[in-house]
Amino acid sequence: ALGVRVVSSLRDGLKLACAQAELDGVDEVMLIGGATLYQESIALVDRMYVTQVHLSPEGDAFFEAPDETMFEQTSVDDHVADAISPAHSYEIWDRRQTTN
Repeated sequence: ALGVRVVSSLRDGLKLACAQAELDGVDEVMLIGGATLYQESIALVDRMYVTQVHLSPEGDAFFEAPDETMFEQTSVDDHVADAISPAHSYEIWDRRQTTN
């Protein structure tokens, strides 16, 4: 597809994405993917945008709640269930600043 670039590692992908973000004048790069991508990138991110769907479906892949010793919830926007969507929350988690 037009504009698609293939890289061989997460770090190479982030390097490429950050360079493109600078060219585009934006200050965030977003990783959107499955459980493996989340596990590989958690040590690298400063912010997480999390959608919590308030259901307990059957499944074999789960994203664990952010580690509150590393991240703090800075925003939450709750939505009640309606005829179309289950109850859910949009959350923002920022990495806690460490003092050295």
